[in-house]
Parts: sequence; C-alpha cells; structure tokens
Amino acid sequence: MKSPTLLASIFAAMCAIAAPITQEAEVQGHYSTVVISPGDGCIVEEFVHNGASENVAGPLGLLQEGFGVGNYYVPNRRLNERLEGFDDNPDQPILRYTYDCDGPNISGIHVIRTMEPLPNESAIRVTWRIEHRGQEAQWIAPWVECDWMAGGSAETSDRLDIPTIHGVQNVMENQFVRPSRNWAAATDPKKGSTVYGIFSANETFALFAERERRGDAATLVRAHFIPRRFNPGDSWETTYRVNMVRGLSHIDFATD
Repeated sequence: MKSPTLLASIFAAMCAIAAPITQEAEVQGHYSTVVISPGDGCIVEEFVHNGASENVAGPLGLLQEGFGVGNYYVPNRRLNERLEGFDDNPDQPILRYTYDCDGPNISGIHVIRTMEPLPNESAIRVTWRIEHRGQEAQWIAPWVECDWMAGGSAETSDRLDIPTIHGVQNVMENQFVRPSRNWAAATDPKKGSTVYGIFSANETFALFAERERRGDAATLVRAHFIPRRFNPGDSWETTYRVNMVRGLSHIDFATD
C-alpha cells in the first residue's frame, strides 16, 4: 500500500476542479482502505478493512462493468479513458472514471463512473451513468461485476450467499440466479470476513455467480441490469455499493 506521504501527494494536487490521476491512488478512511488503478478498466485492486490484513478484492478486481457479450471478431474498445479526483471535502475524496465506447451495439456511448470510498463506513458507493452521444439507437444490457476474496484468498469453504425465491442459498456452482432481493454476499466463515454488494432493486433482474475458475475456487458476482433500447440523447444511471463487515459466519439480510 501507499505510504501516507504518497497518499498526501496524490490528493494535494486535487482541488474543486477535477485533477487527473495517472498513478495508483489510495484512499484511506476510518474503517477501510481502497486502492484504485487508472489502468485496466480502473478496477479496485485492494479493498482492506483497517482492522485486518485481508484484501477482499480478487485478481479480477472490483467494479468491472460492461454491456452484453463481447464480440471476439470485432472487440469493443474504451477510448479517452480518464481518472480524476475531487477533493471538495478533504475527508471524503471522490474519484471519477470516464471513457467513450466503440464497438458493436455500444458505439457513441459515454460512461461516467463516480466512486466514493466512504470515510465512516467500510464501503464504496458507486454511481454508474451511461449517456448515448452517438447517432443510432441500440440495445444495451448493462452489467457490473466484482471478484471477491472474503478472507484474502479464494477457498472452497467460502460462502456465496444469494437470496432466491427458495430462500437464501449458498451457491456452489457457476450459474445465473434470479434474486428475490437486491444483494449478494461472500463470506470466509473461518476468518469471519464478509464482503457484499447491494444493487438497485428496480434495475437488477439476474445475478451470475461464479464458484469455479479454471479449477480454482472463486466467488465472483455479476449483477445484470434490465436490457433497454438506448436512443441518441438518452441517459441511464444506477447506484450500487460494495461493503465489508467483520465477525459473521454468513449474511442473510442486508439493506442500504
């Protein structure tokens, strides 16, 4: 992790006007520390509770996002990527990641992801906004994804609890789940470490759970939002959270 001196230097350059961030940024609150990389889709590489040492962000990181299924012959691209920091409130720095999309069914889409590591909670609040600045109407299927390692490593004993119409279930295989509520949680019961996501109840229609990745244990959750026809000039926005909690063997209830 970054030293306090480097942390201070990163945000010393920030002011009311957005300041570009070109190196790994660390935001430390009272309860958690977040490390965000400006490259590779601006994922969260580290999410650590200050009272523990486990990094609950898996190798694929937190806050991934996309639209539908990619085309392997005409791959989608992100253009004009930019990570900026705002320090209007020194106690709560805000990071904003923006880019333009290019590729089938996403050409002309502009994305704004605002990330708020909350200083008085072990949580990250994300506002994801999509604007259609292109010329043609398109169908999009937005999704966001988090690779979780609740105890700092992916173990077969880890739980991946998702509320279904048959009750809260510890999902043990890769599958799509139609959730009955708007959350999912990964827990390492041995270490009493939990990380969970809370998504829009009005927008979420499916969760994808991944428990096996090339023979290795994994606890990845992808929230799929309602597909929609996106006309030029349209915009769409959702807010979700990724939180941590200590001392529980599992979670079967969560709200915002």
